[in-house]
Parts: sequence; C-alpha cells; structure tokens
Amino acid sequence: MKFFEIMRNIFGDKDTVYMTQKLESQKYKLAIEDFSIQMAINMIAGAVSKCEFKTYSKNKEIKGDEYYIWNVEPNNNQNSSEFIQEFISKLLYHNECLIVIVAGKLVIADDFTQNEYALYPNTFTNVSRGTLTFGETFSMNDVLYFKYGNKDIRALLSNLMNGYSELLDMAIGKYKRSGGRKGIAKIGKTFSGRKDYQEQMKDIFGKRFKSYFENENAVVPLMEGIDYQEITGEGSKKTSSEIVDIASITKEAMARVAQAFRIPPALLQGDIADVENVTDNLLTFCIDTLVDMIQTEINRKRYGKAAFLSGSFLRIDTTCIKHVDIFSIADKADKLISDGMYSIDELREKLGDMALNTWWSKKHWMTKNYSDIAAVEQPQDQPVKGVKRTLNEILKAASVAKLEIDANELALINENSMKELSASDVFTFKIVVCGNEIDRDFEVFPEKSLQTLATLLNGKTVMQDHNPKAENQKARIYKTEVVTGNGTTKTGEPYSQLIAHCYMANTESNKDFIAEIEAGIKKEVSVGCAVKSVICSICGVDNRVTSCAHYNGVDYDGQICYKKLVNPADAYEVSFVAVPSQTDAGVTKSYGGEPLKPNEAKTKTVSEMIRAAFKTED
Repeated sequence: MKFFEIMRNIFGDKDTVYMTQKLESQKYKLAIEDFSIQMAINMIAGAVSKCEFKTYSKNKEIKGDEYYIWNVEPNNNQNSSEFIQEFISKLLYHNECLIVIVAGKLVIADDFTQNEYALYPNTFTNVSRGTLTFGETFSMNDVLYFKYGNKDIRALLSNLMNGYSELLDMAIGKYKRSGGRKGIAKIGKTFSGRKDYQEQMKDIFGKRFKSYFENENAVVPLMEGIDYQEITGEGSKKTSSEIVDIASITKEAMARVAQAFRIPPALLQGDIADVENVTDNLLTFCIDTLVDMIQTEINRKRYGKAAFLSGSFLRIDTTCIKHVDIFSIADKADKLISDGMYSIDELREKLGDMALNTWWSKKHWMTKNYSDIAAVEQPQDQPVKGVKRTLNEILKAASVAKLEIDANELALINENSMKELSASDVFTFKIVVCGNEIDRDFEVFPEKSLQTLATLLNGKTVMQDHNPKAENQKARIYKTEVVTGNGTTKTGEPYSQLIAHCYMANTESNKDFIAEIEAGIKKEVSVGCAVKSVICSICGVDNRVTSCAHYNGVDYDGQICYKKLVNPADAYEVSFVAVPSQTDAGVTKSYGGEPLKPNEAKTKTVSEMIRAAFKTED
C-alpha cells in the first residue's frame, strides 16, 4: 500500500487534522483491531499445529521422510509446531505465505517478490529469511505458495474498524465526561474590563484550575471579581452504562473479526456456553477449509499427478485438535469397534495410545447386531455369506454326495440309534469335509490333523444351518475316514480328504429336505471345529500363544505364508450352507493375544481382548 493511502486511512480526508486528537483516537482503534486479529490468528494457528500430517503410499498409511518433515522437524531451527504456527500466522496476517525448499528443508520466507505470468509458472525473486536473501529465482513449481483469499482480510477489517473506532471514541469520551468536575465561574465587570483580561483568563483557567482539578488536594487563589461555584449531583457521577457501552462496542468489533476468519464469535470472545458445538463449527467452517487448501498445495507440489493417482498423498488429520477423555468416550469407542468402523489399533492411535500390532487388534470386528442386507432376505436355514462364527470356531467348506447303504453301513448306523433301523428307515449320504491342501485363507489341516478330526467328528450331528437349535438337527455322522488320493499338496504331503458318512430319518417331515439333497440343491456344507495350535509356516510361532509378524498369503523372500491348523481340540458339527466358498462360509480364529504360560489352555474371547486393549472393566 502506498504511503499516502496509508496516511489517508489513518487521518481521513480532512484538510487539517490535529495530531494529538487523531493519534489518541487511532490508539484505541489499533488496539482493538490488532488484539482481535492476533487472537483469531493464534487460535487458528494453534489448532492447525495440533493436526497430524499423515502420509500414504498406495493408499496405505506410512511413516517416512515426508511424515518426519511435517510432524517433527521441517528445518534445522524449528520443530513442526513452531513451523506450522509461523506458517499459518503469516498466511492469515499477510493473506499469503511462501515456503521454499532448500537442501530438503522447508523454509518460510519473510519477504519476497512475485512475478506473475499468464501462461508460464510465476517466479519469486528477492526471497529472504531473516538476514539472508536468496540470490536465486524460484519457480512456482518448486515452492509451496499459499494464498488465503482474493483480498487482504486485514485491509477489509481496517475499513470496517473505522466505524467501530468512532463509536468507541464517543463511548470513551462519554465515560470521561460523566465523571468530570464541573462548575460555574462568575466574572465581575471590574475584572473583565482590565487590559490584561485575556492573559489573566488563560493563567487562571488554563493553569491554576487545571492543577486544581488534577490534584487530589488543592487550593486555587481567585482574584477579586471572580466567583467559582462547584456543581455537584448525579450528573457528575460515573455510572455503569458508560462501561457497558464500551464493552458492547468492543465485543461487536471482535465479532466482526471472528466472522472475517470464519471463527464462531462466541469462541473468540471466550464464552463457554455450548462450547462443544461451537468448537465443531470452528473445525467445519474454518479449520477444515484451511487445511484442505494446504494439503491440496502440498499434494500437487510434493507428490504430483502420477503419485497422487496411484494412491501416494498427504492428508491432514484434524481429529487431533479436540481433547479426548478416553473415559468419557468409552461407550462411543466400543460402538466404533463393534460396527466395524475402526479396528482396535486404529482407535488406539486416534486416542493417542500405541498400536498393539496383533492380528486381532488390526482386524475389523462386527457384532451380531449388524448383518448384511442379504441376511434379511435369506431364509433362516441358510447361513448368510460373510457372517462369522464365534472366535473359538473354525469353519471349513465341504460338499455332499449320496451314499448307497449296505449291511455294514446299516450296522454302524444302528450303533447310534435307540431302535433297530432298516435300510428303508434311513436316508444316507457322505460328506467330503476337508482336505490337507492350502485353502483360500492360506490355512491348511495337515494329514495328522485330518486323522484327529475324523475321530472327533464321529457321532456328531449334522445341522440344517449353523444355528445351534435342537430343531435344526437333521442327520448324524456314523462313520469317518481319511482317504489318500493321487498327487501331493503344496506342503509336500500326499493329498488326503476327510470323509464323513451320515444318515437321517426317512420320515414325512424330512421328505422335502431329502428331495433337495437328491436334486443337488443342498450339496454344500461347512464344518465347525477348534484347534490348539496355529503354526506359522515362515517362523514356526504358535499364533494361539502369541501373534507373529507374518500375514497369510504374503510373500516373504519367495515363501508364501500360511498357517497350519494343528492338534484339533474339538469338532462341533457339520452344517448345510448356501455358499461353498470357505471364506464366504465364514472363518474366525481363536489364536493371538497376550503370550500364555506353557501348557496354559486359556482362550480369550473378542470382548476380553478389547477390554485388555483399552484396559477397561465391564
């Protein structure tokens, strides 16, 4: 802004201005204007400095050099908090801010000259920081240049404050006059007729009475012909109304500054009523729009189009701004986990705690209160795709085939019945329960585990679905066997399958069910079981005891990680399902968590794990 424009803004358009009068008035204007602007800027800068600048590569959060620069040390002389506060303060106060990159460090320019072009990148010259002036010319492509608005907010506020300044001057003048001492001086004709009358008046009322009014205890000598009478009464007393006027005008001026920076006026003025909603408004209308502009400039300059489209970018997390009391939001935290919104580790990091980095703390959980929309449309006798079982159960896909009965089969069936059954009394079929090949979850039952499962499944029930109700029982397993076929598995074992022979009552009530099996409608089943050990193929760690650092299906130096399900502890049942895919049938694990003592067989439930993660009680 030119010198004469600055003078015109200060002194107005009058031809003659008394400096003492104008500067006294300007003092109040600058005080309230600068105070309000600095309060607003400090509030916004402090809020943004609390944000975490998160970096991503291929849409996965990472912590590397870029993360360190924005969250710890942007340059040799500032930490991230100091840097962000200075950056935001300059941006808001001057309406623009330039950050140059020097030797990989971020440096905020104190002064610069921008050369604008229509078709080519703008350039920056005379860039300085402190006492150092850079001799080079910086291209727009090589710097971070931020502009807050199309017009300088301080210039607009200065014009607006002129009106409030005049009102404030009037209020302050009224306050001064309301408590002033007033009186009436009577001057006789004899005195007024003296030649030195004017000089005497200036001496008496310009000097003597001034000293009289300013001192606490004073006496003023009066010449003959002058009579002074003090005026007393309510009019000479100060009242609270003048103070209220000054406070109201100051508050109104601060409200205009708050609106200019999109801050809720109540927050800038320090009101605590409904502070939570007011803070939310600050984040929504002020902070979010500001950080969106900042991260956009960072992404286009520090990452570029190709990296951004491939999932590498920076995002500013504003959820760190509000203080979080973990005890007050315990119920909300449980809700975020139970509906699958956040994993335990993600929520712990939001609350400022360290991640546990276990398989179950990284996993997303969902309670039975929530289900897929297909659950509403799916018949009750068909489990829904994606629905999980309890933590201790492992469900594996299987298939059904019809079985011809002979005398030996019938004898085994009668060992399970309470009366002698004939071939016409029963309907028999066999189930290929599972094999020893690595499945889609990158898990495998070794051949020895199949043998143990064969023993555990003998005599167990076959359910209409995985809902453990008595009326859902449809058949019973009366014989199991492990059959070895041709070829070898990916683990090097001869390929084997666990087969279960089953029977059900050939009754009128089961007629439709049998017809669906014979027609091939019901031909897929899954088996529910529990194992004592889950061994990692890479490191050999038992993940029922403690979680290892290897993930199923991930390549580690040419070896694909998978888990061996060893030492089956129990087999619950076999159930008919609608979808044969093992993953779709639902697989949940019971391994992981805190290391267990040797020979300790304790199994933790999901709720126990969550309570342990957040160290809360029921």
